[in-house]
Amino acid sequence: MSKDDEVIVISDDSDVERTRRYMKANYAVDSDSDVQVLSDSGPPASSSLPPSSQVYDIDDVLDDDSDHEFLGAMAILSQASSKSKGSSRSAFRSSQGSSSSTSLKRKSSYSSHDSESDEGQTIQVKRPVAKRQKKTEAAKEAEKLRKAEERERKKAETAARKAAEKEAKKTDKVANRLVAKKDETLCEMIVEFSSNLRDTQIPSIVEAQADKYDGKVQEISDPFVIHPLTKVRTNLNSLGLKLVRWKRHVSKHFDEERRIWIPLPLEEQYDRTESTYIIIMSGQDIRASLDRRRITPAPSATEQVMKLRNALGAKHHIHLMTYGWFGEVSGELRDRFESELVALQVKQDLFLEETRDEADAAHWIYQMSCDLGNKPNKLIGRSHLPFLAAGSDSIKSGKSHTDTLTKMFAQLPRITEEAGKAIVKDWGTLNNIMEGYEKEELNRTGKGPLMLQEAVVSAHG
Repeated sequence: MSKDDEVIVISDDSDVERTRRYMKANYAVDSDSDVQVLSDSGPPASSSLPPSSQVYDIDDVLDDDSDHEFLGAMAILSQASSKSKGSSRSAFRSSQGSSSSTSLKRKSSYSSHDSESDEGQTIQVKRPVAKRQKKTEAAKEAEKLRKAEERERKKAETAARKAAEKEAKKTDKVANRLVAKKDETLCEMIVEFSSNLRDTQIPSIVEAQADKYDGKVQEISDPFVIHPLTKVRTNLNSLGLKLVRWKRHVSKHFDEERRIWIPLPLEEQYDRTESTYIIIMSGQDIRASLDRRRITPAPSATEQVMKLRNALGAKHHIHLMTYGWFGEVSGELRDRFESELVALQVKQDLFLEETRDEADAAHWIYQMSCDLGNKPNKLIGRSHLPFLAAGSDSIKSGKSHTDTLTKMFAQLPRITEEAGKAIVKDWGTLNNIMEGYEKEELNRTGKGPLMLQEAVVSAHG
C-alpha cells in the first residue's frame, strides 16, 4: 500500500461487495483489483500500514441491507477522514444511536479494538488525497467587500438605534413638559363651528387668535351624534342650531402607576370629541323667538336647548351664549327671556354666558378652548396632595390636633379652611370619618361619598 492509501475495516463479510460497489460509484474504481481484501483474520498490524493511512471501523451501523443507508454511512466516514489532521494513524469506531443518526468517536490507536473488530476485513482503496485550494484574488476581494459591507450595516444599525432612542427621549420630554400657559395646549384642540355661523365674525376671530399656538378652526366635520342610551343617530346640521364644539387630538395617555405621560405612536393617535357644546343666540335671534306676532316664530331658547339635549344625552355640558340682545330686547320681552334662562339653568343644568358682541363672544370661545385644552393637566394636578410633597413651602403645622387636622383638610381641592373646621367639628378625628364611611357602605345607603357635605360652614369661623 502506498502512503496515501485509505484503509477501511469492514466487520461483516456481507458488506464487502457493497463496499466495492460504493468505491466504484464514488471513486472511479474500474475493477475489483483496486479494492482488495488485505486480511480475513482481523485488522492489519500497525507496522503493515503506511504512515499516513487512515483506518476506520464500521461497527453495526446498518439495521437492514439497504444500499442507500450503507452508502450514507460510508459518506459520513469519508467526511470524518477528510477532517482528521495531525496524526499519522487514526482510527474511528461507529456506535449505534437513534434510527436517524450515527455517531463516531476517535481512538488513539487501532490496537484497542474489542473482539468484534477481530472478525473484520481490511480493504485497501486507492484514492488521491484532496488538496486545499488557495483562495483566488477575486475570492479574497469578495470576502473583503463582504466584511466591509457587514461593518457598514452594523454601523448603520447602531446609528439608527441611537437616533431612535434620542427621538424617544425628546418625545417623552415634550409629552411631560410642564405647561406654563394654558394657551400652549391649543395645539391639541380643534374648534368646530356649524355652517350657519359663516355670516358672523366669530370663527375668523377665534382662528386668528388660535393660530398663534397652532390651534385649528374648522366647520363641524362629522355632524352625526349617537345618544348613549337610546342609540338614536342625529345629524346636528338638521337641528338648525348655531353650534360650537371641540375635538382633542389625543397623542399621549397618562400612566397612573408611573404618573407620567406616555406618547402614542403616530398610527395610534386619534381625534376625540369633547363633551362640551355651545348654542349661540344673537339679539336678533332672541327677539324673533319672543315675537308672538310672527306666523312662524323662531325656536325659543328652551326649544333649542331641548333639541340638543335630546340628541346628546344628559352627560354633555351645554352652554347658551348670548350677545347683543340688551339693545334688541327690553321691557316685557326682556323679563320673559330672563325668566326663561333661569328656568333652563335649573331644569337643564345649563351654563349661561352673556357677551357684548361678536368679538367678545369670540374671545370667550378662545378662552374656553384654552381651558378645555388644559383640563387633563389640571385634573392630574388636583390628584396630588400638596401637603405630601417633600420640601413643599405650603406645609403648615397646627398648634393642636384639631388645628392640624383642619389645615390638612384645607389642602384638598375646593376645601377651604372654614369648611375644614366644620368637618372637624362634626367628626372630630379621621378615625371617626373612616368608621362613619364604612358604616354607610355596609348599610348600602349610598350616603358614604356625600356624608361630609352636610357639615355646616360658619360665616364667622
